[in-house]
Amino acid sequence: MEEFDVFNENLEELEKLFPNQVSAQKRKKLRKIFDDTENYWNTNIKRFRGKKIKYLLICEAPPSTGKYFYISANTPLFKLVWKTFYSNPASPNQNDAYKCLADLGFLLIDTLLFTMNYTRLRKKPAYDTLIKKCLPWWINKLNSNFTFDPDLKIAFGFKLNALSVIKATGGTVCLGGKNYKIHNGQIAADKNHRWQPSTAKLGKIFQIASKQICHRCP
Repeated sequence: MEEFDVFNENLEELEKLFPNQVSAQKRKKLRKIFDDTENYWNTNIKRFRGKKIKYLLICEAPPSTGKYFYISANTPLFKLVWKTFYSNPASPNQNDAYKCLADLGFLLIDTLLFTMNYTRLRKKPAYDTLIKKCLPWWINKLNSNFTFDPDLKIAFGFKLNALSVIKATGGTVCLGGKNYKIHNGQIAADKNHRWQPSTAKLGKIFQIASKQICHRCP
């Protein structure tokens, strides 16, 4: 399925979740963010040549600031992920920093195409419907571009998004021809961190025994 079709075919469900809020101007903005994030996603694919995915972090959607995980390493989420694996700071050269995460087999994937504020809407049936409709899009992105370690570790960044994805999949995702169980115990969001992921929880889910020193980064 082409990106253009994926975007437009899901607009109807988005409008059900956000009635009278998705104007032509808003759609244009959403499309621009979608195209930008997909371009950076495709750039990151190249960093995985010859590598397997060992750690998969499933999140919701790119932020409205435009600071998508693979656009800017100067974000709280990137820094959290980095500190989960490495004891030294990331390289100021963003490309090197992303390469280091790829070397470890870490990948982040979003479950929704649209950059919207889903706060207070995640318990609505229309949110579950949108999540379910977007499933083929992101699962196909994974299966079309990557190979997976048999001992793949999966974590979720956010609680209510995770619960909706688990519901939509029936608790199983097929990646690289293998079925992987997904469940509540993989949620890295922490109430002590305002329901944002925490380094401690993410490290526990990914079973990181000790942090490494990145020798590419100064």
